[in-house]
Amino acid sequence: MANKEIKITGRIKVLPTTAAGNDVLNWFNENSGDFAGKITISSKPMGKMAVLDDKPIGIIQGNDGKPYPCSELNFDDKGNCVDDYSVTITGVVPGVAKTMSMVLVKNVIEAENSVVDSDLTIFAAEIERIISSGIRTQAEIDLMMQSMKQNELSDAEIFAVLAYNNQKRVGVKYPKAFYFKTKKNEKHMRRMVQFAIEGRAFLLEGGQSVGKNVAAETLCFWLNIPWFLVTMSADMSPDDIYGGKSTDNSAGKMLTLDLATKAMSGDKDAQILYDLYKAQAASVRIVLDESEFCHWLEVKDESDKPLPAAFILNELNMADPNLLAGVFNQVLDGTSFISVPGRGRMYVNPASFIIGTQNPGFEGTQTQNQATISRFGVFQFGYPENIIGPLRAGLGDFADKVPGVVYNQVNKLYMETLAAVNSGEISDACLNIRGYVAAVRTAVKWNDELADHIMLNVVNGCPVADQAVLAQKVALHFE
Repeated sequence: MANKEIKITGRIKVLPTTAAGNDVLNWFNENSGDFAGKITISSKPMGKMAVLDDKPIGIIQGNDGKPYPCSELNFDDKGNCVDDYSVTITGVVPGVAKTMSMVLVKNVIEAENSVVDSDLTIFAAEIERIISSGIRTQAEIDLMMQSMKQNELSDAEIFAVLAYNNQKRVGVKYPKAFYFKTKKNEKHMRRMVQFAIEGRAFLLEGGQSVGKNVAAETLCFWLNIPWFLVTMSADMSPDDIYGGKSTDNSAGKMLTLDLATKAMSGDKDAQILYDLYKAQAASVRIVLDESEFCHWLEVKDESDKPLPAAFILNELNMADPNLLAGVFNQVLDGTSFISVPGRGRMYVNPASFIIGTQNPGFEGTQTQNQATISRFGVFQFGYPENIIGPLRAGLGDFADKVPGVVYNQVNKLYMETLAAVNSGEISDACLNIRGYVAAVRTAVKWNDELADHIMLNVVNGCPVADQAVLAQKVALHFE
């Protein structure tokens, strides 16, 4: 069999009369949205069957309604396909005749001489430019392209991102996880690209662990720019943003007995150092403290040319509104400079931009100056209806080590919890996606009880009034 990657767009028809057919249809109904998992193909006389988690899903059909030809697949003597298929199901919504749209991508384990998916060839020239110029590595490009495709960026937007990768930049960080779009937030990454390339500020608003910071980090990785972050709080002062002043008395510590002895014995070099340290120790030396904000303003290339970067105001609505307005309104207005105490006028690169994140209505948050907020575009992040995509994104390289049954178990519990939140039974603090990621990772890694780790990472961190309700759901779900 040739080593290659083939993209097939077709339809899968659910057969309610097959074993567990109705259960599978219900499973798809409950897990509508994006899902990544493994299927196998069978060539038994009953037809070319797709099987997920050992349950038959249906007959694979082409767009013309005829069974898809499987001549390139290898089958064992029992009629089971021995080639793996990776499947991404997009927008699974049962329709007429119980059909669902899906995309199948055949993954051949032997990647030698593999052929790149044809829909990426239109970007080949730009990708070659970036790699040959030493701007990004092939591995980074692969991650970028996969992530942008998953978030359904248009070809024009992908070209714009690739064009933005126009020189090698230092300080670019890999995101903790790549953002995985959900049904409620499916266009956010596309619009964030538009804002960022235009140098516009935007605010990411939503509950805990819905992916706000991951989205910001993913965007910066795509654009190949560094990001700087300050977490806001009510008691912050301008010095916490600009960097304060402190005294440096380190010279006095250099006046050692050994140095003094050498200086007195006629060592000229030691005498010079001794006199220098003595003079410095006799006066108070003022130094400027480190400042993420100033580092953001000072990003430059080797020729001292300003480079774009992102400044993240984390938990923006925890800040004193007067502090936020006083420091950032001038920058948000597009002024080319800002006066920083102790540093003077500092240039503001118009290509750089500010990202704010905030949890609305959480304890300790403050109502911000409306004039300040009006300077931001606001993206509202809702809780996903399906947690499988965010789980896989949060797990990163570990995702493929997690059995499909674990994803399905956690997803069902999450959806039950989401329904309880929507009905007002418990608060949305129970929708701790970050906690679910930690629970799955640890339980699978150590082959331990998943229910116990969900208690430790999710339930026990919920408000006390909600813990009993959620604990009961966990107990019933894993009994």
